[in-house]
Amino acid sequence: MERAQPAVEVFFEQHRPRVFRLGDISLLLEENREVWGLPRSMSARKFIEFLVESGTLQQVDLQSEHYAAQETRFLSGSPSPYAVGLSLRHNAYLTHASALFLHGLTDQIPKTVFINYEQSQKPRSEGSLSQAALDRAFANRQRESKLWFDYGGYRLMILSGKATGRLEVTTMATEAGELLDVTKLERTLIDITVRPVYAGGVFQVLDAYRQAKDLVSTNTLLATLATKFDCGHTLAAGRDP
Repeated sequence: MERAQPAVEVFFEQHRPRVFRLGDISLLLEENREVWGLPRSMSARKFIEFLVESGTLQQVDLQSEHYAAQETRFLSGSPSPYAVGLSLRHNAYLTHASALFLHGLTDQIPKTVFINYEQSQKPRSEGSLSQAALDRAFANRQRESKLWFDYGGYRLMILSGKATGRLEVTTMATEAGELLDVTKLERTLIDITVRPVYAGGVFQVLDAYRQAKDLVSTNTLLATLATKFDCGHTLAAGRDP
């Protein structure tokens, strides 16, 4: 293993910052075993033990207050809480207050990272939207997700969103070299209007609209809103968008 250590360290150094699952490292081992000169007898578990003990990767065990399941991740470098949050679910993306911050529409640094994980496609609701239903929905306290994990002073909260086919989701590159999937500006503004509790409250929503007034495309905003309703999204249902 000592002979392979320099090559392995160089590989992970070039992939910083990054968050790995157990399956990611198992796949990397199989793809690079011969290049690194590792024997066939080297298991993924033994390989991970070496990476952690050598300081190449840092193991982080994420605990949830309301769920017994533990999520283990392996960090190369110092990935952001956003990258760690996105690793919790495949095909997830950042939304609400997290998207506001990444788009530069808030001066606050949110301590909760909002990760949207879309549900499977459900039959379209045949019910119609009424003013009375809207009044009831907004009069009651909004439900909040209880699925979150604590990480480095942040709360990584997973939202179970409606199936939209990742409507208006883009990949944003950060100064640290991370690639983060996040809702686009217009989708973000719609989401925080429906769920202001995930944006810091109605005053934060109003401030976000003020800051976005010269950046937003009204046509895109209307088209996104129409598509979300076409996906079966219902304000009165009080579900996560």
